[in-house]
Amino acid sequence: MEYILVTQGERLKQLRNSLNLTQTELGSKLNMSKQYFSKAETNTIVLNNKQLVALCVDYNVNISWLLCGKGTMFNEPKEQPKEEEMKKWFNDMIREEFKKRGL
Repeated sequence: MEYILVTQGERLKQLRNSLNLTQTELGSKLNMSKQYFSKAETNTIVLNNKQLVALCVDYNVNISWLLCGKGTMFNEPKEQPKEEEMKKWFNDMIREEFKKRGL
């Protein structure tokens, strides 16, 4: 079995390309210059924890994929908070109606 080694920098580039962002755009969103982000993509530097967390939270990136190449690039989408709030509101409303009717 042959293993292909993909670096964190190469994964950063894959991620950036899948988001259709330039180095300048993604770097800016992470408070980095284009040059700094370019160095991360070429493995000259490694992103710090704050930058990694921001990238994962802001873009729903799978941290295992970003750091180790395991799993999928993105986490499964989570239910939107507004939908959860609406469901809770609806369930509460139904419970109140049942109470009023003695059910």
